[in-house]
Amino acid sequence: MRTARILVGVAAVAALATGCNPEQADTESTDSASAPATPAAGESAAAPAEALAVPVTGPQDGVAKSTSDMADPSGKPPSGADFATQIRYALRTDALHKALVEAETSADCPDGITQQANAVSKCTVTYGAAKIPYTVTIGANYKEGSFITPYRAEPQGVLLIAKRVQNEFWNTFGKTADELSCDEMPEAQTVKDGDETEFHCQAKGLGGDPSQVTLFKVVVKTYGPSFVRQDS
Repeated sequence: MRTARILVGVAAVAALATGCNPEQADTESTDSASAPATPAAGESAAAPAEALAVPVTGPQDGVAKSTSDMADPSGKPPSGADFATQIRYALRTDALHKALVEAETSADCPDGITQQANAVSKCTVTYGAAKIPYTVTIGANYKEGSFITPYRAEPQGVLLIAKRVQNEFWNTFGKTADELSCDEMPEAQTVKDGDETEFHCQAKGLGGDPSQVTLFKVVVKTYGPSFVRQDS
């Protein structure tokens, strides 16, 4: 090697200048040349990126493909139940069908439902351990005593569900990456619609390069989770 020849030459000159044994100088230079190389100052050896906490190895059990595959929640009110009872059940149904994953649900409207034109009432749906605020707005054309009450129910947040995120990540990248993983996430958590969350998922070998590691931020919208690629 070129480095070894340079070291030997320097050692030989040093030996002649000081009167040392040339054989001893050659031995010292060989030892120096065979020593393992160390990174220069300010450099570090590149380490492969570790997988995230939860490996994603396939589709997740218990995730429905569409709302039509979801059963209605238990406790359906009987025909003729009061308007507030019907609204609470409708909110539970809305949250469960959007989640696409079964969980216990309940609904509460602390101040009841104001059944007047344009009235806005506040309710909360509990899905597992997550709580989703809802507003219920009565239609502008409602007339007191009408047989039908038009209304609009709007969730003030969306559900981040760990199992659904993992399932969607597999559906998106399972056929084009060698290894998938995600951060550990709560079973269910309410987040703002369209905001990037604090959680990540990672794909290794995406695009055919086994050394490529791509990190994604998890985003949840009304229709479900999506993934925003992070710049390396």
